[in-house]
Amino acid sequence: MLLDNGFNKEHLIKMNFDMSSMLSDLKVVAQNTMSDNIKMININELHESEDNFFDIGRIEELAESILSQDGVKENLIVTPLENGGYEIISGHRRKAAVQYLIDKGENISPNLPCLIQKYEDTNTKNLELILMNISQRVLTDNEMMLSFEKLDKILKEKRALGEKLGKTRERIAEMLNVSPTQVRKMQNIETNAIPEVVNAVKNGDITINTADKIASLEKDEQQEIIADNSEPITPKKVERTVKKKKIEKEGVTNDTLSLSKKSVLPKRPAFKVRKD
Repeated sequence: MLLDNGFNKEHLIKMNFDMSSMLSDLKVVAQNTMSDNIKMININELHESEDNFFDIGRIEELAESILSQDGVKENLIVTPLENGGYEIISGHRRKAAVQYLIDKGENISPNLPCLIQKYEDTNTKNLELILMNISQRVLTDNEMMLSFEKLDKILKEKRALGEKLGKTRERIAEMLNVSPTQVRKMQNIETNAIPEVVNAVKNGDITINTADKIASLEKDEQQEIIADNSEPITPKKVERTVKKKKIEKEGVTNDTLSLSKKSVLPKRPAFKVRKD
């Protein structure tokens, strides 16, 4: 079923959904403010999604742009809440920017243009939330890791319901607009890194590349790197730790081998000097 704005709602949940077409449809939704589904909604009725993990800071420049245009021109995407009001799917920064202007006492309308959407399930809603945000920003590493984690979970649940989605790595790479190699790194982190390393990526304390290198180490080595607060955790620090451990292991091996050889070597017989 196509909505008046050209967005194919069923496209999000069909068995073999085409991600390229989905992204195109989502962009149409975000840009189209002429649809009958667009409503002007008071800012007090708009609530941030608990599932949103994208940064909504640094809104001053956006606020100035909105003020110069006499209000928000690009619609938000929202969905009705059971207890009244609306959950924001796309447009958290726009809402925050308008609230910033209102708090400053600027002459700005508190009503924002919103496209009202209804979703058949939580996964479909969260999928649109992630894809809409991805299409509108350059992701930080922590946003990338969180997006990967959410998308991986959604795709696994969809696959469990019988949907044919292709290879997970390639599908997520397409969604995030990154290489399959980058997705492989995140899979490695998710599977092999200790929780402290995973959380450090999500919190923005270390990069995906650094965490990928740490995840290739033994658990005790990972713990040692995380526990060392003497300097920031970087790939160079990880490499130094790896080299140090390698040298230590080789030193122990060589010492052990040397002692072993000494213990098995037969004693040479003592030669007596004959006196003629």
